[in-house]
Amino acid sequence: MVINGQSLKKRIAILEDRELIDLLFEQNFSTQLVGNIYKGRVENVVSGIQAAFVNIGTEQNVFLPINSVLPYHEEAKIEQVLQPGQKVVVQVDKDPVGTKGPKGSSKLELPGRYLILMDEPGHIGVSRRIDGPERGRLRVLAREIIPDDKGAIVRTEAAYRKESEIKRELNYLLGLRKEIEAKSRQASTPSLIYEELDLINQVIRDRFNKEVDRLVVDTASDYQQVMDFVEHLAPDLKGKVYYYQESEPVFSNYGIEEQIQNLLNREVELDSGGYIVIDSTEALTAIDVNTGTYSGDNIADTILQTNLEAAREIANQLRLRNLSGIIIIDFIGLKRDEDEEILLNELEEELAKDKTRTSLLGMTELGLVEVTRQREENTIGQLLQKKCSCCQGQGKVLTSETIIQQAFTRLKAEYWQKETEAILLSLNPTIVGELIKLAADKLQDLTTELEAEVYLLGNDELNQEAIKLESGTKDEIKNSLPVKVRERLVVKIEEKFNQKDGLAKIDGYLIKILEAAMLVGDKVKVEVIKLTNLYAIGKIIRTINTK
Repeated sequence: MVINGQSLKKRIAILEDRELIDLLFEQNFSTQLVGNIYKGRVENVVSGIQAAFVNIGTEQNVFLPINSVLPYHEEAKIEQVLQPGQKVVVQVDKDPVGTKGPKGSSKLELPGRYLILMDEPGHIGVSRRIDGPERGRLRVLAREIIPDDKGAIVRTEAAYRKESEIKRELNYLLGLRKEIEAKSRQASTPSLIYEELDLINQVIRDRFNKEVDRLVVDTASDYQQVMDFVEHLAPDLKGKVYYYQESEPVFSNYGIEEQIQNLLNREVELDSGGYIVIDSTEALTAIDVNTGTYSGDNIADTILQTNLEAAREIANQLRLRNLSGIIIIDFIGLKRDEDEEILLNELEEELAKDKTRTSLLGMTELGLVEVTRQREENTIGQLLQKKCSCCQGQGKVLTSETIIQQAFTRLKAEYWQKETEAILLSLNPTIVGELIKLAADKLQDLTTELEAEVYLLGNDELNQEAIKLESGTKDEIKNSLPVKVRERLVVKIEEKFNQKDGLAKIDGYLIKILEAAMLVGDKVKVEVIKLTNLYAIGKIIRTINTK
């Protein structure tokens, strides 16, 4: 596992033989809702879809279907159970996806390392990864210790654990459940009454175990957080945690950045020389398999081997890209009837490794394979890309945050390779504005970390995703900027920099004009009094014209 905290988004990659098998993001500028418990108010009840919409104080109301409401009876109607204005405690079990709002349930679930405590009286489940006598032991133990009004799922990590360890966690979860009940009685409506662990602690709780060789963390604060949580949760695993302090960015060192970039590509190459093409639309995802340069002595064997390799890669791509809904796969036409069963069995076996519910529906008369995958989160493309304003949504470009993240990675790599005194970072002016708004402090931190001056310049000739770096001495980079200290210029105040100062630009370079917030639209003569890494600072000598 590799945790990257030196970025706008915390990112966690899970690798197997240095190949990416899972990728998780935590957004710094938005709140993850899944797992959180709220006291909400029913806004409206829709009998036609047997669901209610609950206001929990977020931008979108939570969708609450009848089968997620307690108490639930098959004969019950939503209008008999909930009424507008009614207060209800709900847990978000699915984040907003696209235009769809969050989905929730009033059947609360509290996950621990060994158990998931559920509001499902009498329900006892055991992880499918536990088999043999141990499965039976844990099922019997769970039935003995779980209260009659609760249910539970025994997690994989509970295998071969002492009864006392499992009981201790159960008591903790039951105590937490009582705290939530007490808080829900006192809390105002709407309000948050329980917040799920952040991404790092979730991954440690759910996926960090003795099967993981090492957990690599690249920031001191995240390393300390991990060590504190592991000390509490599984102290025997502390020796697997490593603090990464190399100059090369950790995701670059492990080859993860390149693999992430490949996830945005339409075409995926196979080791054999074949390739698959992935096209996603609103209705479905279509995947086409091609032999490419792969050839063999027997055409039937060549086709089968390419299809088998493609089946394994398709299952991997569905998981990594988080593609969902209807998926249609056009494999290369098989030459032997018996090969169809071999191919479908291989695909089914690979899809079974996916923790998201995935179903293989079989092959159609046209030779197309149908797969469905439950929609739970945004795809990798939705996370890292946005609709392009230039092409009216027909194509996609990277988000500002992603471009800034790439720029930071490139800056570190540039310094790591050249150990230069100063670097000029040129970006599209729109991205420059976003960087100053979202990540000015992180750029300053990076400058301190690298012990190199990093200057920022907007360039209208660069497209939205372009990143240009120039290295040199401090004097060389400063002299390449379009303004100099003590230089006098005539500029137009284009917008407010803050409530007090205005903003002007010279050849893409930003100038903060002191005391000019009320002069937007005016031309003024200014003197540059200071150059900073992000912009110049100027003072007004005189106003040339007014609006």
